[in-house]
Amino acid sequence: MYAYAMLLLFTIIIFDYIDKRKMNLKKFIVLLVLMSLVILWRSEGLIYLVFLPIILYFAYKRSFNFKKVCAVFLLLIVIFVTYNKALNMIEVVPISSKRYSLTIYVNPLSMMLQQDLKGKSLNRDLENIDKVLSIEDLKENPSYSEIPAFWKTDCVREDFAEHLDDFKLSYINLILNNPAEFLKARFKTFFAANGLDKECQGASYGSITQFYNNTIDQETFIYKDVIDLKYMQPINNDIRTKIVTSLVGIDLDDNVNQFVTSVFWNFIPIMIIIFVLMFTSLFKKRYVISLICLTTLGKIAIIFLTEPASYFMYYFPDYLLGFLLIIVSIGLYIKEKTECKNISLKQKTNNVNNQNEKIDSLIVKKSTVLSLIIQAIKYYLISGIAWILDVVIFTILCNLIPSTIFANIISSTLGATFTFVVSTRKTFKNNSKKFSIKTKYIIYIVYQIILI
Repeated sequence: MYAYAMLLLFTIIIFDYIDKRKMNLKKFIVLLVLMSLVILWRSEGLIYLVFLPIILYFAYKRSFNFKKVCAVFLLLIVIFVTYNKALNMIEVVPISSKRYSLTIYVNPLSMMLQQDLKGKSLNRDLENIDKVLSIEDLKENPSYSEIPAFWKTDCVREDFAEHLDDFKLSYINLILNNPAEFLKARFKTFFAANGLDKECQGASYGSITQFYNNTIDQETFIYKDVIDLKYMQPINNDIRTKIVTSLVGIDLDDNVNQFVTSVFWNFIPIMIIIFVLMFTSLFKKRYVISLICLTTLGKIAIIFLTEPASYFMYYFPDYLLGFLLIIVSIGLYIKEKTECKNISLKQKTNNVNNQNEKIDSLIVKKSTVLSLIIQAIKYYLISGIAWILDVVIFTILCNLIPSTIFANIISSTLGATFTFVVSTRKTFKNNSKKFSIKTKYIIYIVYQIILI
């Protein structure tokens, strides 16, 4: 449930950020409930107390100012403090739960105590640790994948609660003086949790599958009352078992399919991709996705330092969130490339259109010049014919009448008339509406008479 509540929270935030949606009261209430769940449900969720208000600010910038971010931060703190005080007041947290909280120390300590530790205050630190957890039991039951010292022995002292403060300070001091031994133990647990250890596997088919297949005590099973309910029974247990063990990669005889466990139940590749996405998203100014990646990596660091055993379930919520971030990033990449292609295609279309317009303009200009040249040739050809006609008529009239001036006027008028009529019909076809043919003819004849 925790994993799906966290997934729902970030799905709403991410898609609201992508679609640039605004914050409203209903959405704020839903987000507040989900934020409270992911912060309070698991101890490593405390990191969200700091980062979620900042993520909300960048996701809902249009309707979420800095004052509202501070208000959300204070509200989450109030919810966190109130919840813990309420638990203490009604004594919901029994001593057994407080004892179980010590499991985060048992695993690394049992491995570190197998080495030669150093430190100026080593003896004092070991004494303080022994007041809470038996040093002898831890040394005799080392494990990087489980906590046998807690389950098989009574390593927790009866009065452990009285010495917890000194115990925690000594534990931290022991780590600071022996960082290599601590990290070595933690990495072994981390790799085992992610299916990279042949002896120990992080994935498991679970105790419920063991219960259905009678491989654990039926009477003392803690979920027996729930499983005995009518609608909790599997339709076919054999099919259920085969599906579960196939998906997990481990059968009931604990035979391991190393390929399945190291590929499908391995958070490390997803973690590397999240690390890369954090920087690429920051570079592309997708601050919400970058912040979610940063928060996830911070949470993984907390789990790495505190996981009590090599269980993949500790990483499962962030494993799912990693896939969400990858799918969203791929979608945004495809969207970005599609938009770039559309813009490029539009620019090419505009360039082609501009080029076509230029070509059309050149064609028009060339055709206009060519038309003028043809008209000029026609005009001079007609004028030549008219001149020949003029000369012939002038010669004939000179033989018929004694006045050469009168003969010249008649021949020139006839030649000009021929030039005007033929040019108007064949050469210059576009007649202006401002002047009629008669008006043009009179103007042309007067012009020719002046030239004569």
